[in-house]
Amino acid sequence: KRSSVETHLLLRVLSQTEKSDTGWCAGLQLDWQRFADACDFHGVAPPVFLRLASLPENAVRAELLAHLRDRFYKISLTNYLLAKTLVALTSRLEAEHIPVLAYKGPAVAMGVYGDLALREYKDLDLVVQSEHLPNAIKVMAQAGLRMVPDCRPETRRDRAQLHHATFHTPDRSQFVDLHWQLAGNLWQAFCPEVEKLWNRIETLQLPHGRVSTMCREDLFLVLCFHGAKHRWWRLKWLVDVAELLRRADTW
Repeated sequence: KRSSVETHLLLRVLSQTEKSDTGWCAGLQLDWQRFADACDFHGVAPPVFLRLASLPENAVRAELLAHLRDRFYKISLTNYLLAKTLVALTSRLEAEHIPVLAYKGPAVAMGVYGDLALREYKDLDLVVQSEHLPNAIKVMAQAGLRMVPDCRPETRRDRAQLHHATFHTPDRSQFVDLHWQLAGNLWQAFCPEVEKLWNRIETLQLPHGRVSTMCREDLFLVLCFHGAKHRWWRLKWLVDVAELLRRADTW
């Protein structure tokens, strides 16, 4: 668990509205490394970096800004490469007449924040309809991805008990979760039904092409569900919801 001091400062940064109000920045001078670690733990380094970099000179320690700047560029590169993989995978699936939705990851970064670099993600999530699952698994294998054995949905019973299968590249540099449900049996009553998502899909433009994703209303419910399921132990899930609502008037 992270100190309440660092969490409080993170919340001040992420909710900052007045650039002239910098009195609270003194807290960042105490132990900048602990604050930097909290940014990484909560997955909010990109938005925190942009907000601190906009403050007056010397308001924040140079070491902290240098750390966050380095994290920002590394996350940007990872996000860009994953988004490229996302477009390639969805194109392969659609070429085999398998409808697919981009879920979380690049879809949230671009759809909610408007920029791939502003929301950290480390893997990809795709959603397909249950009847297309066997063919989708074949397409993933043809793309060179390997399935994690423990989550192999070999039977109808497996598909009922599980809700996604995890794949990875041979070097394990990228991971992809292929969903046919958004949650296991115990949680399905609290999240949108996958079968109904397909009637309300939207198209999202990424740097390497277009992907289909959930409409904003469904995404809002899914983000709330995901954060609640994990008891909101990472601030980035709360920031996702806040940012989606903040940009609601641009829909």
